[in-house]
Amino acid sequence: MSNEMNSVKGTEQPTRREMLALMTAFAAMAGVDGALAQATPSGVDLAHAKVFRFADLKEHKNDNGGWSRAVVEGALPSGEWIELHQSMVPPGKMPHPPHKHSNSEFIVLREGTIQYLRDGSREELKPGDVIYTASLQPHGMLNTGTVNAVYFVLSVGKKDAAVFVDLKGSE
Repeated sequence: MSNEMNSVKGTEQPTRREMLALMTAFAAMAGVDGALAQATPSGVDLAHAKVFRFADLKEHKNDNGGWSRAVVEGALPSGEWIELHQSMVPPGKMPHPPHKHSNSEFIVLREGTIQYLRDGSREELKPGDVIYTASLQPHGMLNTGTVNAVYFVLSVGKKDAAVFVDLKGSE
C-alpha cells in the first residue's frame, strides 16, 4: 500500500514489513501462534483477528512536544502482559528520562534517527532498526536527527511503573 495519499507528516500507515516484524515479535515473545485469548482493558476481544486503524487511535500529546497512540494492551493466554503503542518524539528531545522497568521491550524505528542509551554506551539507529531491551535493563532514547522520530513500542511482561535512572554517558 502506498503512503502517497497521506498529506500530514507522521501519519503514514505502517508498512506490511513493519507490521510483520511487530506480529513476529508478538508471537516470539508470547510463545503462542499470535492469538490473544483475553480482552484488553478497553474491552477489545483479541481472541479474534482485528485491524487497528491509525485514524481511530486517539492521539495523546506529550510534554516534550511529541505524541503517542495506544494500540492495544492486555494479557496473553499464558499470563504475560503486553502493550503496543506508536510514538513520535521531536528532534533534540527524549520521550522521557532514562529508566528501567520489569517488562521487556521491542522498539521498531519507523522514521528519523534516535540514539539508544544504555549504561555507559550510545548507539545510533536509523529507520527499520529494532531495539530489544531486557527486563530491568536501564535505558533511554534521544532523537539526534533533524526530523521527528516515529517508532512502535511493544512491551511484554509484568506491568509496573518505570523507575527513572541516571545513565552513565547519557548526558
